[in-house]
Amino acid sequence: MLIFEAENKDWVITSDIIYASLAANVKKDPLVLDGKLTAKQFSFEAGLLRKITPWLEAGISMNLVNIKSGFDVNLINPVSLKPMHLDRSISKTWVDPMLVARTRSLPNKKFLYNVSGEIGGFGIGSKLAWQLEGLAGYQFSDLFYAMAGYQIISMDYEKGSNNSNFVYDMDMFGPMIKIGFNLK
Repeated sequence: MLIFEAENKDWVITSDIIYASLAANVKKDPLVLDGKLTAKQFSFEAGLLRKITPWLEAGISMNLVNIKSGFDVNLINPVSLKPMHLDRSISKTWVDPMLVARTRSLPNKKFLYNVSGEIGGFGIGSKLAWQLEGLAGYQFSDLFYAMAGYQIISMDYEKGSNNSNFVYDMDMFGPMIKIGFNLK
């Protein structure tokens, strides 16, 4: 995950990029010889926040999401008992509009905090997408800071029907460390 921000006294432009690549081997049994399941996610979010107070910001963002998932399995046909190979993949791309709010420590403070929340999708992309993040840290110098905290990202996307239905209902969560550099 990479985050870039630019700001002046009234506005903040934000963007972040997330890339995840997951894979798992298929559990072998008498009919399954071997195989692999894969899922890759790329998302790019860009937003514009208005500074309401020195510690509170709110605005909008757009989150472009691409998911590619597939499987490659070698198995025994249960009817003919002959080996067969199945290989399928699917890729979906959508955009989620998001409402964003965050509060953070006042400028020029050594001890830092950042709490942010987003909600969106609204059926335009996902049925519902949301994100919560809480971080606390320390400003070591004018240039360098570090923060640690926790993040939850949730997406509930479904399009299509019958054999062409694509469902992505995923919650990603866990601790995070943020290392930042200020360019002034």
